[in-house]
Amino acid sequence: MTSMGTRGQPTSLTLYDHPYSPASARVRIACKIKAVPLTLERIALGRGANAAQNAPEFLAINPNGLVPVLVAQYADGSKLTLSQSVAILEFLEETYAADAPWRPALLPSVKDMNERCKVRELVMLLCADLHPPTNLRVRELVKGLGGDVNVYVKAIFTRVFDAFEVAVKDSKGTYCVGKEVTLADICLVTMAWEWEKREDLESWPNILEIVTNCREKEAFQL
Repeated sequence: MTSMGTRGQPTSLTLYDHPYSPASARVRIACKIKAVPLTLERIALGRGANAAQNAPEFLAINPNGLVPVLVAQYADGSKLTLSQSVAILEFLEETYAADAPWRPALLPSVKDMNERCKVRELVMLLCADLHPPTNLRVRELVKGLGGDVNVYVKAIFTRVFDAFEVAVKDSKGTYCVGKEVTLADICLVTMAWEWEKREDLESWPNILEIVTNCREKEAFQL
């Protein structure tokens, strides 16, 4: 049974992921930026009941059958299992504080509450409004109902990227909110990566500029 409490930093972190999962990539990028050691367990995502994510051993870890899943093991033998990328990012931010130059903060200080909330707004725009309706599970449902998956995915991306382009206009500097990388940039780059499997980002100059700046950093090399 997963036990929760205040125990300091875990002794180990294991990420169940897939190399082409945007949600998993968010966690890998955050760990690279924060220099947090991470053990990867790759789940071969597929279609149908026999796919790896539907195997009983994986469903025992995440009953929802999705990646990423982060398992934090503690010295007292307890563990914490998290299966939502935004919750995992918040966990990493709060557990591995900006206590050294090589471990930067990914949220603005609580003293900068407006910027802090802006980052969270942008994160949810991408991770609540965009990613869930375009993931593999939903695309398969759309296909099964006779819909055109490509038209559907493009419509969702276009609507949300149009909104993001406006939402980030006044907050952006080098990155989404000012001059430092935040959780919003991590989420943006991973969803831009997903979009670029289909088309480029030229329709959204603010997004393109931010993504280009992020990709100058090694941690964002997916």
